[in-house]
Amino acid sequence: MWVRDASFTVNALIALGLHEEVQASVERLLGTVRRTAPDLLVLYRLDGSQPGEAHDLAAPGYRGSRPVRAGNGAAGQTQLGSFGDLFDSVWRYVEAGHLLDPETGRMLAALADRCCDRWETADSGIWELQEQRHYPISKIGCWVALDRAVRLAGSGEIGTGHADRWAAERDQIKAWVDRHCWSQRLRSCTFHAGTDELDASTLLAGRTGFERGERLSGTIDAVRSELGRGPFVHRYTSMIGVEGCFLACTFWLVSALTHAGRLDEAAALMDRAVEQLPNDVGLMAEELDAGTGVMPGNLPQGLSHLCLVNAADDLHRARGAAAQR
Repeated sequence: MWVRDASFTVNALIALGLHEEVQASVERLLGTVRRTAPDLLVLYRLDGSQPGEAHDLAAPGYRGSRPVRAGNGAAGQTQLGSFGDLFDSVWRYVEAGHLLDPETGRMLAALADRCCDRWETADSGIWELQEQRHYPISKIGCWVALDRAVRLAGSGEIGTGHADRWAAERDQIKAWVDRHCWSQRLRSCTFHAGTDELDASTLLAGRTGFERGERLSGTIDAVRSELGRGPFVHRYTSMIGVEGCFLACTFWLVSALTHAGRLDEAAALMDRAVEQLPNDVGLMAEELDAGTGVMPGNLPQGLSHLCLVNAADDLHRARGAAAQR
């Protein structure tokens, strides 16, 4: 179980009104995290233990795609964005009318404290990279965790004893990202501190509430210009020409356009994606070759479908709100 993917799943289930499934999913997520708290793993086995390292198998992939692996290379990595994934799921769960028990509240408070202690360190980022850097998407995840912790404290779901610290550290994260991970030349958030390369995952700054103004619009335009291939988007700059477009990024772009108030663009992109992406049985893979339209490997890919559902919900809600104004 990936903490990040579990968060996307909870969001989609809430959007679809599947309340029993939401309850079961969050209970499973919190029960699993409790095994290692206040440390938080990137992913867990079904029994709650840590998965083994990845190793290659001598087997052909779909249409010759390589490599074919067992295990997972992210096991043991530091991915600080997982704090935000966890806390955002819990906050959305509470917003949907659910309550937390006192033991869970204490665990979450300890996790928020651990996030405060660790957000300034480098990590492997959302893309499971070997070189540890200061990735803005990881800092944004920590900002989300502390922002939601403050909200949970305000609603009485977790203790308020350290809420002032969480708020102060949250504000420091925002200032750090604005200062170190912004390209004046590109008018965009960057892949990591000290570069002008781009990363499509920074589009999630809109959905999380980290950024909703001109900086979000600037990042959208830069990502579309450099990483976009029609309605499709590469993960980050150095993946252009190396792999296909990552389909979840298309739907992150839809959400970002929505939260930037660019609803007509968001709707047009969603229409193009839904028309072109699913195969003959309505499924999507992880990636797509924008030149041939082939979706190689990892079919079906749950993340692609979850991000479609969440983007559609974002757009539906925004259009409904706009119609009422």
